[in-house]
Amino acid sequence: MKRIGLLLLLSGVLFVVARPSAMIPDQVRIDTGALAGVVGATQPTVRVFKGIPYAAPPLGENRWRAPQPAAKWDGVRNADAFGAPCAAGAPFGGRGGGGARGGRGDAPGQPPAAAAPPREPARSEDCLYLNVWTSASSPNDKRPVMLWIYGGGFTGGSGGMTWYDGENLAAKGPVIVTINYRLGSLGFFAHPDLAKEAGHPGSGNYGMMDAIAALQWVKRNIAAFGGDPSKVAVAGE
Repeated sequence: MKRIGLLLLLSGVLFVVARPSAMIPDQVRIDTGALAGVVGATQPTVRVFKGIPYAAPPLGENRWRAPQPAAKWDGVRNADAFGAPCAAGAPFGGRGGGGARGGRGDAPGQPPAAAAPPREPARSEDCLYLNVWTSASSPNDKRPVMLWIYGGGFTGGSGGMTWYDGENLAAKGPVIVTINYRLGSLGFFAHPDLAKEAGHPGSGNYGMMDAIAALQWVKRNIAAFGGDPSKVAVAGE
């Protein structure tokens, strides 16, 4: 880590005080409100902002619709934890329902297995969040940006997976963004009634609409993290 030495001469004694190089402030303001990020786990020159909503939760009337604008909030939102990965299964009850829940319990007669805390929450329909890693020193840095779209056959994956952690790459200069997008039947269900409601031929591809909405969010907001909205590379698998 680069350090700047501050020399103090007091009563004939020389002190050397080291401090980290300048970073983006721990609080930034985007178009929906203020965010508080955290310092990187292994790269102390990197500031990380996790679980930022870039669109409204795709629940109820927003299910099987193009992503809608995220709500604004008052105060400062903690951006220190990943948002939920997107669920892939079809919910019961269509629009207006809360979505399917459930999981596999422990085998009868066996004590529950101890497990490390999960990196991400359980999968959910409320999942349209993105994450930003930046080593910029100020919003005026205009660093190049890379937005990562994860693979998984449109049925799995998330922007918070360990494989896609942007900390080490961000330490080398670029601003890194990972996103979640809708999966499976919640992200790619096509039906004539949905096409009629949308007002254009065809339906489905809601997951790709989410990715486009995330890119539009980057265009509007990435300068607050020291990124250049005119220099955005889209990558993925």
